[in-house]
Amino acid sequence: MQALETAAETTVMVVRTAGVLGKDLVSDLEARGWHVWERTPVDVVEGRVGSYPPDVVVLYADPASADPALVLHSLDELFGAVPVLAVADDPELAKSLLQSGASAWISPIAAPELIALQARALQRLAVSARYASDPAGVIRVRSLKVDTLRCEVWAGNKRIDLTPTEYRILHTLARHPGRALSSDYLLQQSTGSELPMPGAREVVKVHIARLRRKLREATGEGDFIRNVRNVGYLLERRRRGARRS
Repeated sequence: MQALETAAETTVMVVRTAGVLGKDLVSDLEARGWHVWERTPVDVVEGRVGSYPPDVVVLYADPASADPALVLHSLDELFGAVPVLAVADDPELAKSLLQSGASAWISPIAAPELIALQARALQRLAVSARYASDPAGVIRVRSLKVDTLRCEVWAGNKRIDLTPTEYRILHTLARHPGRALSSDYLLQQSTGSELPMPGAREVVKVHIARLRRKLREATGEGDFIRNVRNVGYLLERRRRGARRS
């Protein structure tokens, strides 16, 4: 059985308005080793959520701040299939949230530990579904095949010789094709280190340049990794000519 990610590798976005509600949950998750960042419902609707997707979202529904259905719709547009745990005290609101795309619902009076465990369960299900859809542990993006079990990258029948850091950067990009990921996130995922943005940008820039060269030599295509100004990099899901068509 494929091992699942540990809690220490899990990132969660807690969507809540200012106040006490949800504050204990944030403390509980951080104590468990989760990487947590907070946003308000308005932040989500306006797209101010950061440049990389979390593993799970905990949404404290607040109709007074923003329409919860609109918040869910915005989360879906921003993050795709990321599971969302809705926290609401009104059963009718909970029903509406589930109908609008929430993965599960829990009452805010539940202990923070229980909410954390529910979020963790949703994240495990998402990981299991990802492996079930590709039991060989292979991620395919265009002509690339990223073998997550052997930590290898292939272009057709040719294995591309990558350093461990280059592989981890490409693996991270391949997990979220078509989505811009920040340089500091790529650095953290590939080396485990954290640097302020200017330093992270320069370090990642060197590895990206080498990756681009190796991908171009192996595939004859030079447009796999695209720079996104003021954000970072993304892995193109389609060739640029095909995308324009």
